[in-house]
Amino acid sequence: MARSGRAGLVVALAALAAGGGCRQAPAVEEVYILAERGPDGLDPHTAGSVFQTRNILFNVYEGLVGFDADMRLAPALATAWSSPGEHTWEFTLRQGVRFHDGRTMTASDVVWSLERARTDPASTLRGALASVARTTAVDARTVRLHLSEADASLPHRLREVAILSQASAVGRLAQASTGSGPYRLAKSRGDEVTIERFADHWRGPAAVGRGVYLPLAWGDPRLAQRVPQGAPVVFWTRPGNDLARSAEREATLVRWARPGIVYLGFDLRPAAPGAAPNPLLDVRVRKAIALAIDYDELLRVAVDDQGVAATQLVAPFVYGFDSELPPPRRDLAAARALLAEAGHATPLALPLYSRELMPVYGAVLARQLAEAGLRVEPHLLDEDPFFARIGAATGGLYVLRFTCRTGDAQEFFDAWAHTPDPARGLGLSNYSFTASPFVGLDEEIRAARRDTAPGSRLARLRALNRRLIEEQAAIPLLVPQGQIFVSHGLDWTPRTDGFWLLEGFHPTAH
Repeated sequence: MARSGRAGLVVALAALAAGGGCRQAPAVEEVYILAERGPDGLDPHTAGSVFQTRNILFNVYEGLVGFDADMRLAPALATAWSSPGEHTWEFTLRQGVRFHDGRTMTASDVVWSLERARTDPASTLRGALASVARTTAVDARTVRLHLSEADASLPHRLREVAILSQASAVGRLAQASTGSGPYRLAKSRGDEVTIERFADHWRGPAAVGRGVYLPLAWGDPRLAQRVPQGAPVVFWTRPGNDLARSAEREATLVRWARPGIVYLGFDLRPAAPGAAPNPLLDVRVRKAIALAIDYDELLRVAVDDQGVAATQLVAPFVYGFDSELPPPRRDLAAARALLAEAGHATPLALPLYSRELMPVYGAVLARQLAEAGLRVEPHLLDEDPFFARIGAATGGLYVLRFTCRTGDAQEFFDAWAHTPDPARGLGLSNYSFTASPFVGLDEEIRAARRDTAPGSRLARLRALNRRLIEEQAAIPLLVPQGQIFVSHGLDWTPRTDGFWLLEGFHPTAH
């Protein structure tokens, strides 16, 4: 099993079948990926708000830059880039790139794609391009991005922005495969998506011929009807339960470090006129909640000890992580004292919302917080009702995950901590407030984004991390390890960004 350079942790829990001698395994023609839910669309500019969608589309579409398995910037459709001025970035385009429709990529395709992602009202990528004012072709090999303000982390975010064949994409993205990735969209039937190897990819053909993404979970009885017996399967299941133990008998478990955290968020909107004040606007209440949490128990029960307690709202290897922030601690006496000081001598009643994909957190947190005098009522909801609920004023708590796919903390501050600004694509993951209760925070986030000096920008990002913890804007809970099961006969190189890219799978030589 290949090892991730940064993660350094790949654990096989089931032995590969023994065989006499060594031979090269035959090519793998088809792999089934259990995605547990279907994609939210197949247009790479307007879909992708959920992991499962990008897990499919990152096989099919590419950006100007990419990441290697350890989230280091790597050339993709651009071979080089530079910032000749504070308000410009220039990208040298790879020559001879073929799209799935047979056309060769041009500078016009790149300009059209970036402008569509930047200006389309339905685009989910406007935040990634918030600093871009316009895009122009300097010549056939060079594209220039003109910025409204300096933006040091822009290249990292461009990995997310797919470059499309303009001639085929217009009006056809739901039916046609118009990218340049190692796989092309072959079929979409309901929530089932099939991608197949693109032989003309600029890196050469991938080892696996076809991937079939099914909206089913491991253990679903429908698998027998949807997956041929003996076919290679890739899937996730929650650690520590009976399904995980059955999976360990059937497949190889792969673990690695990921750039995501699980956090406890607060509704920080003011109460409606005439209603009682929102108690969560008092920082003493938020700090009391943080002190009431038993992080060791949460780690054990929620992820079977596969991870670490979070010290801040980004993972340890994300740029901007502050290694000097202390680990969280439980102190029930201090929690009760803060609640009393805030005027809550009698138990404070709060709702707590969590998703079906994260079912354990609500009950555990409710029990722990009760020990500090908080009466928390957990609500476990399906995806759509969950996001609808936390997007409205609830006066309560919610459990959610955030992953820095760019490896840069600026992504978190722009998407989560900034006041929602749909026109600029900022605050799109902010379910806590519509107007920031933290004076000057938006300006501090903007200052970090504009700082092009590496030393001072890193200091700004760390200062933002410290401020969010001091203000207890949210409570970081855990940094879970990534974990998937891979059928015997397949090797896979884990990626720090967490995506299960089909190009990373190879037949096992045995």
